[in-house]
Amino acid sequence: MDQEPDPFEAWERDKILDWYLRNDRFWYPFVYFQFWTGCRPSETSALREANVDLERRTVRINKSRDEGEESLPKTRASRRTIALYPNVVEVLRTVRPKPLHSTPESYFFTVPDRRPIFTRDWPRDFGFYDVLTRLKIRQRKFYCTRHTSISWQLTTGANPWGVAKYHGTSMAMIDAHYGKWIPEKGLDSGAPRACWGRKR
Repeated sequence: MDQEPDPFEAWERDKILDWYLRNDRFWYPFVYFQFWTGCRPSETSALREANVDLERRTVRINKSRDEGEESLPKTRASRRTIALYPNVVEVLRTVRPKPLHSTPESYFFTVPDRRPIFTRDWPRDFGFYDVLTRLKIRQRKFYCTRHTSISWQLTTGANPWGVAKYHGTSMAMIDAHYGKWIPEKGLDSGAPRACWGRKR
């Protein structure tokens, strides 16, 4: 891991998303997707229309896009299919701009002129850091949206094995960097379990 986890608090996440919903609806689905799936930004920017099945509520992650170049995801575990929360499906269906002419190979998220997202520069070029300043939220890298998803799932009592699988990482990584968000053994937050939180 390049940096220690520095997740946004749930109230910070919700405040950021509310700002985008009210002020910049074009980017609202992209930022929402990041917070609620915890995908690596490079994975999200590589998604094609064919990778996202809103009827089945799944996303297939099989590529990574970084520095304008596409490759296989970071590790074998990173190649995965994840289940989307119903709230994510609703946002993607109702708010995401619908391209007039798309194909299975069209990028699922793009900049306004339909070019792929250059994730390294996106937070600066499209104002994410400015939004944090405006909302008086401590600056974090955009990658911390991933930390937010992992820590939130662990805090709500999801199975750590399932959290690791969902985010395309290892149990060793969860133990080493996210242990403080795992509730003590025997405690149960009462949060509903999603399908990704059950080991089969």
